[in-house]
Amino acid sequence: MRFRTLLVASAAGLALTGSAQIKSTNLPIVRISVEDVVTQALQNNFAIAIQRQSRYNADLTVYGSYGVYDPTYSLTFNHSSSTREGQFNQFGFQSPNSQNSQDSVQNAISGYAPWGLTYEAGVSFDHRSGSAGGGSFDQYGSSLGFSRLSQPLLRDFWIDSRRATIRIAKLDRNISDLDFETRVRSIISQVQRAYYDLVKADEDIKVALSSHELAAQLARDIHRKVEVGEMAPLESKQAESQAQTQLATYYQQLHNRNTIENQIKNLTTQKYQKQYEVRLEPAEKLLAIERRPVDLQESWKNGLSKRPDYRAAFFSVEKQRVNSAFTKNQLFPTLNLTGGYSRSGLDSSVFDVGGNRVSGSDLGGAFNDIRRNSQPSHSYGVVLSSPLTLRRERTDRKKAKVTHEQSILQLQELEQQILVDIDDTISLIKSSYLRVQTTRAAREFAEEALNAEQKKLEKGVSTPSEVLRRQDDVTRSRSEELKSLLDYNKALIDLDLNDGTILERNKVQLEGAK
Repeated sequence: MRFRTLLVASAAGLALTGSAQIKSTNLPIVRISVEDVVTQALQNNFAIAIQRQSRYNADLTVYGSYGVYDPTYSLTFNHSSSTREGQFNQFGFQSPNSQNSQDSVQNAISGYAPWGLTYEAGVSFDHRSGSAGGGSFDQYGSSLGFSRLSQPLLRDFWIDSRRATIRIAKLDRNISDLDFETRVRSIISQVQRAYYDLVKADEDIKVALSSHELAAQLARDIHRKVEVGEMAPLESKQAESQAQTQLATYYQQLHNRNTIENQIKNLTTQKYQKQYEVRLEPAEKLLAIERRPVDLQESWKNGLSKRPDYRAAFFSVEKQRVNSAFTKNQLFPTLNLTGGYSRSGLDSSVFDVGGNRVSGSDLGGAFNDIRRNSQPSHSYGVVLSSPLTLRRERTDRKKAKVTHEQSILQLQELEQQILVDIDDTISLIKSSYLRVQTTRAAREFAEEALNAEQKKLEKGVSTPSEVLRRQDDVTRSRSEELKSLLDYNKALIDLDLNDGTILERNKVQLEGAK
C-alpha cells in the first residue's frame, strides 16, 4: 500500500515536471500570430517555391514555342570538276577533250510565317571555267530572289501543328499561373489550420494535465481513507489507475503538440534545423467570433468567379477546343499555292579562235545584270494531295471531339462540386457555432456536477467510482468544447478557400509571372 502511494505521488510529480517543461523551457519561445505564419509560409514554403519554378518554366515554353518563326540561315559551298576525253565519230575524227570546273556559293534564309507560308530566299553565285568543243569558257553567274514559296489554302491554313503548339503553350502558361495561385491558397489554408491545431493542442495539454491532477488528488484522498479503514483497497486502485490513464493522455498530448509544431515549421521555413531549437507559441485563442457575414449566394458567386482551379478548368477546355479545331482542319486535302521569283546575272569571258582571252569576266558583271533585272524569272503553281481514306485524320477528329466534350463535363462537375463544398462548409460553420454554445454549457454543467459529487464524497454519501465518472465527464466535455471551437475556426478557413476569397481575407497579392 505504501508503494502504491509513492507511485501515485511520483506520477503526479512527474506530470508537474512535464508541465514545467512545457511552460518554462530553455528553448527560446517565439510568439506567433496567424498573420505571422501566413507571411512566413509565403516567403519560405518549399511547395510554393517549387510551383513558382514550374510557372517560370511555362513562361519559357511559350517564349521558346515562337522559335518556329525564327528564320534559318544556311551557307553552302560546292566545288566540282570533270574531264572528258575526246570521242571518235563515225567518220574517224576525234572530238577535242573537254574540261569543266565549277565553284558555287549559296546563301539562303528559309522559314515559316505566322499565316502558314513557308519560304526560302537567298543569293547565290558561281564561277565556271574550262574547255568544250575546242574552245575555252570562263563565266560568272549569280541569282537573287525567292526560290521557294508555298502557302496552304485548305489543310494547315487557319491552324496547323505549329500554331496549335503555340496556342496550347499560352494556355498552359495561364494554367500554370492559376496552379501557382491555387498552391498559394492551399498553403495559406494549411498553415492557418495547423495554427489553430497548435492552439487546441496547448489547450488539450492543459485539459489532460488538469484531469490528471484531479485524479491524482482523488487517489491521495482515497488512499488516506483506506489507511484508516474508511474505504476498501479496491477504491484506491481504481483511482490510481485513473490517474495513470490521465497521465498517459497527457504524454500523448505533448507528442501531438510537437507534431503539429513541426508541421507549422515545415510549412513556414526551408531551414528546419535552425528552427528546431525554437518553440512556437500561438498568440491567439480559439474563439467563436463571426469574422464576416456568411451568405450562401454570395459565396457561390465568389467561388465561380475567383477560384483559380475553376478558371484553370476553362483553359483546359480551351486547350481541347484548339486540338479539336486542328483535327478538323486536317480533314481537308492539302492545297498549296506555290511560286517563286528571282533575278539572274551572267558575265562570260570572250576568247579568240586561238584560245586567247579577249575580254575577261567577273562577279560584278553578273550582279550588274541583277541590278538591271535583265534576266528575271518567275513561277507559280498549285499542289493538291490527299490521303484516299483519311482514316487516321477522321479517327483523330473523333477522339478530339470526345476529349473536348469530356473536358466540358469535367468543368461542369467541378462547378457543381464547388457549390456543394461551399454549402457543406457553411452548414458546418453554423452547426459548429451552435455546438460551441451547447458544449460550453455541457462543460459548465459537468464541472458543477463534479464539484457536487466531490462534496458528497467528503460527506460519505457518494463513492469514488462516481467521482471518477464525473471527472471523465468533465474531461470529455472540455474536449468536445475545444473540438467544436476548432471545427468552427477551421470551417471559416475552409469557406475562405472554397469561395476563392482567402487571398483577399489575408491581404495577399501575387506578383506577375517573370
